[in-house]
Amino acid sequence: MSKHTPGPWTVFYKHKYDEWHVSVPTGGDTSMKLALFPFGIRTQNPGADARLIAAAPDGLAAAETAYRAILGIESQIWRARNQRAYCALRDFIALATGREARVVQEEFEEAAALAKAEART
Repeated sequence: MSKHTPGPWTVFYKHKYDEWHVSVPTGGDTSMKLALFPFGIRTQNPGADARLIAAAPDGLAAAETAYRAILGIESQIWRARNQRAYCALRDFIALATGREARVVQEEFEEAAALAKAEART
């Protein structure tokens, strides 16, 4: 449901420049390298930050899969008891894709309803 550049994204450290980089595939055998924290700009842990950025596409895919799975659970009691986790997934997907949480919820619920209807036929 998102339009980001598909992975795998990889992270590496360039000793020559003292910079962390993320490599993003651009198609074929080429990739685009993104320098993170260039020119001596530092965060508390630039290596961990770079790994987190590189893992973002896989993290979004995992969140979307988990959210779909939760929507497939028939038990309203289970969903009510796990509302915080359910909302956290929805809010993460919204943040990562630049959509409102309400829109994400509506799109996923509509897709779940269609899948359920198709399974019955």
